[in-house]
Amino acid sequence: MNTTKNPLAVAGLLLLASLVLAACGAATPARSGQAPEQLALQALATQLKIDPATVTITDSEPAQWPDACLGIQAMDETCAAMVVPGYRVVLEAGGQSYEYRTNEDGRTLVAVPRLSLTWQEEGQCREADLGYEGGVSYGSCGGAMTTSPFAQQAQVQELAGFGRLFASFNSGTPVGELTFFGGGEQAMSPVEQRRMAEWARVAVEEVGGGSVGPVIAWHREGGIAGFCDDLTISTVGDVLATSCKGTQVTEETGRYRLAPDELEQLYTWVDTLKPFEFEQTDAATADAMTVRLAFSGQGTTDATQDDKLAIESFATDLYLQLGE
Repeated sequence: MNTTKNPLAVAGLLLLASLVLAACGAATPARSGQAPEQLALQALATQLKIDPATVTITDSEPAQWPDACLGIQAMDETCAAMVVPGYRVVLEAGGQSYEYRTNEDGRTLVAVPRLSLTWQEEGQCREADLGYEGGVSYGSCGGAMTTSPFAQQAQVQELAGFGRLFASFNSGTPVGELTFFGGGEQAMSPVEQRRMAEWARVAVEEVGGGSVGPVIAWHREGGIAGFCDDLTISTVGDVLATSCKGTQVTEETGRYRLAPDELEQLYTWVDTLKPFEFEQTDAATADAMTVRLAFSGQGTTDATQDDKLAIESFATDLYLQLGE
């Protein structure tokens, strides 16, 4: 059957396409007589809370986007495969460049997310720019920048997710000065801003060939059940639980991202306490259970026994939750 001759079928397809487009981006209703470029300009002015008269359209070109999300796909997001005609719009405000993707009539606008971070490292000023399309550029402040693709495709999708959810902001975090451009409406809390800054530092380290170790590394072994379990918590608050019980290969048993209140507690410990290692074995003479903990704090205060037990309990509880 040729559906182009069936008005109801065509109308249904158009309705489905419009619903998918609205679900995949920050949709802005088209206004009579307004071009997509003007809608992008107004969206940027709203995001940055500035006068639209201070925004300049520097480039606009037709584009064929590969899917209903206009080619910007967030983690765990399904984007209908369909060619979407539209525009790539580049704007300038306050000496900075910003980019939007639109569909043909501007009803759907998607901000191309990016962030920048400036921080001190061994007494030197460092800076990095991370963009959905541009990858990671990093170097000394004011100097030549090295640009590389993200080390993990998942990081690209996560940045897309940030752009989908969160509004633009500029913030001084304990990690460094962070500037974020996104198209969402949700204000990011201070602890989430810190998380984003930590996320950016990890991305920079990884493209440079390095890595950032866990803040907490927890291990338990022994007991009547013959436990052999590990849990790590990253600076971003990502939790990974694994088990080596009864196998020669480490088996992943769960993943989790700390909730804001849990993350707040983690950062309080990190910012306050010095690094330490801790080991505790129960009093059993046979089948004793041993728990080891390594904590990579950045503070200046020695951890008390109560601090160590609190962090060990925090890690143990997370492992047990992931195993349920």
